[in-house]
Amino acid sequence: MWNGDAVTVRTAELASPSSQRLVVWQLYCINGHVTASDVKAKAYTALMRLLGQGDDSAVLFFFSPKESAAGGEKAIEGFVQAASTAVTDALHRTRENR
Repeated sequence: MWNGDAVTVRTAELASPSSQRLVVWQLYCINGHVTASDVKAKAYTALMRLLGQGDDSAVLFFFSPKESAAGGEKAIEGFVQAASTAVTDALHRTRENR
């Protein structure tokens, strides 16, 4: 959930040389549109530029140890749900302050 809306995320699992495994989620945020799709992110960027609204974009990565007490993906999911409004507000403030 991102600001109360269901979103699809890109996921990956990374392994370090010390055998620690990380679960990683990726999202794009383009002028308030959130997507995990490279194609949709490029389309939103092009559309916003054509509409004269700029091309403000952010790539967001969230990660957690797979073996964490909260269970890796569950930990990320809880954090994203709790922090999505604050992240969105920070991105809006950054855009307005330029």
